[in-house]
Amino acid sequence: MMKRNIKCLACVDEVPAFEGYLVDVWGVLYDGQSKTHIADDLLRKMKMHGRIALVSNTSRSSEELAVLLHGKGISETFIDGIFTSGSLCKERITRHFAANPQHTFFLMGTAGECHWLTAMLDRQVSSIETCDFVIAANIIYENDEEIERSVRKITERGLVVYSTNPDKFVNIGGRIHKAAGYFCQKVREAGGTVYEYGKPSEDIFNIALAGIGVKKENACMVGDSMETDISGGNSASLKTILVAGCGGLQYSEDELNEGLHDYILNLQG
Repeated sequence: MMKRNIKCLACVDEVPAFEGYLVDVWGVLYDGQSKTHIADDLLRKMKMHGRIALVSNTSRSSEELAVLLHGKGISETFIDGIFTSGSLCKERITRHFAANPQHTFFLMGTAGECHWLTAMLDRQVSSIETCDFVIAANIIYENDEEIERSVRKITERGLVVYSTNPDKFVNIGGRIHKAAGYFCQKVREAGGTVYEYGKPSEDIFNIALAGIGVKKENACMVGDSMETDISGGNSASLKTILVAGCGGLQYSEDELNEGLHDYILNLQG
């Protein structure tokens, strides 16, 4: 893919007009603890031009994310739809249990604030050796040696892993944590089978665009991750805006200037 002629945006007011905006949450509107300093102005500016869909790699369902954002003071009046990897994973696991009601799972990571996952914990077992499949969710606290042992057991048994969040790392209050995507990458590298939902898969972008009734040629993806937001937006044939300096991922100046985004809103100090 050829390097793009990146247009620099000096402030939120310079965000270009599109009929639809697909917007990442963590690192754009929310930093893991509180609303970002641009959240209100950015949503207001985009809403002047078009419709807004939040597209998030979070283990939470769309409904649970809406509750979280409301509690952080992010107004739902600007938002036309919310689409999460957690909701897509929930739908797939629900279908799995409908077809295999006797099955149990092992949880790699934590249920966290995912009430949909907590509601399934009566089907959870404590050992990879006795489960029928694995769910990888939220933050992975195990060290690399523990992860490798778990991956080995999963691949030896030929177990499927469902991932609620493709992100490999998350920034929470300035601390970087390994996430479900990190574990799932290890499983794939070992030859295991992973069903992963969310960015950069084109599916979630198409679902979100259909949900707000906007064609991709008139839409833009706004996010902080080159790996998921920008790469996924490019794959879905969307224009892309990289946001840097709102509590999300950090990049060097060379990375910011050499990326494959169309626009950059650089707020890094």
